[in-house]
Amino acid sequence: MGEGPRAVVLFSTFTSATDLGAEVYWFLPVRLLSRIGYDNRENLKRIRAPVFIAHSRDDDIVPYAHGKRLYEAANEPKTFLEMRGGHNDGFIFTRPEWVAQLGAFLDRHAAK
Repeated sequence: MGEGPRAVVLFSTFTSATDLGAEVYWFLPVRLLSRIGYDNRENLKRIRAPVFIAHSRDDDIVPYAHGKRLYEAANEPKTFLEMRGGHNDGFIFTRPEWVAQLGAFLDRHAAK
């Protein structure tokens, strides 16, 4: 059996494909039709490695609430970084903060 990850890093990630689909296509029975769940929230509950989650309140694809729910589901130790900007440019607008915080997180939890 192999070793698990030293750390998990999630940027602008959804809680599950079904949750996101049900929000975007609120007028369709997505929860009944969906065959693939990609349930990141449930998966996070089983992960024992340190978790770093970053999400922007301005994300135009995956709502900010998904990032917060993932953070709540994650085990300690965990870190949350609130970014600025849209889904694909949050890293640009928050670059100094995310570089510093992610670097410190990886130094603390994933360095060998």
